[in-house]
Amino acid sequence: MGKLCTGIDIGADAVKFAVCKDGKLLRREKASLPDNVLREGVIVSPAALGQFLKEAVKTLKLKRGACALVLPAAAAFFRRSVMPAMTAENLKLNLPYEFRDYITEERSKYVFDYALLGMERNEAGEPVSMDVMAAAALRETIENYREILKYAGFTLRIAVPEEIAYSNLLRAFEAEHPSQERREYCILDLGHSATRLYFFTGCAHEATQLIDYGCATLDSAIAETYNVDVHMAASYKLANYENALEAESCKSFYAKLAIDLMQALNFYNYNNPENALRDIYFCGGGAQIAPLREAICERISLATHDIAELMPQAEMQEPASPFPAAYGVTLQ
Repeated sequence: MGKLCTGIDIGADAVKFAVCKDGKLLRREKASLPDNVLREGVIVSPAALGQFLKEAVKTLKLKRGACALVLPAAAAFFRRSVMPAMTAENLKLNLPYEFRDYITEERSKYVFDYALLGMERNEAGEPVSMDVMAAAALRETIENYREILKYAGFTLRIAVPEEIAYSNLLRAFEAEHPSQERREYCILDLGHSATRLYFFTGCAHEATQLIDYGCATLDSAIAETYNVDVHMAASYKLANYENALEAESCKSFYAKLAIDLMQALNFYNYNNPENALRDIYFCGGGAQIAPLREAICERISLATHDIAELMPQAEMQEPASPFPAAYGVTLQ
């Protein structure tokens, strides 16, 4: 996107905005979501979400206009596939069949899109097969988001799953930092309701692994320890009030998540024995919790980094909250 565009990532507990132009991040903002707007990534109240976004845009003084949306995992299907070489027109006709094990409605109710990663050719130079990253989402879901964003003053231009947003980010990084060696990446999203590991070779997505709990569990642990509600517990967490992050219940959470992450990495290595993964990049709200990071670093053998290292140099000044998916989606 050459013009000004706002990347929007609607997470489980907050909405992240990344205002970009010509691939440059101009501004980033965050607004905490109220309760009962989303549930497990699904919109509970479109009207409430639209009103919230409208008020957030006004409060943050964001410029309305074109936007690009990161679709939550619950709203989109994603897969990487090797298919026989074909024209773009034929590819669009065949994409629905790649999702036949996922979609439950008639194909006409879905929208499909793809990104071409590479083409294999025979000795004569003729295309034989193509490597694509493909996505599908219910047309109704996209239209709902379009109307919600329109109410907030935005025009939806692009909507892609998280995997493609991160792929865009890595493609831009590799273009700016070329290397003769194959580079592999693991992006660790320490989110609110879930923890996800995204594995890439270059900008090509290899796998996503889900751990179905996140920092909301930490909030609950603090709430129980201090006998407060989870909202107050979240503020204790952010401010480390009364050294809350060192409570035994919190340490138990760190240890459990670190072990589950180690097992997820071992599972990936087992299924991909020829991989050369050496680096893991932290993002998400949990990346700012020092004791959690320390517990993870003690369990895994990979070199650890902030996701900011994969973003424009200006991002290095504030590695705590770079909003990589919201930025990456604007690079589509």
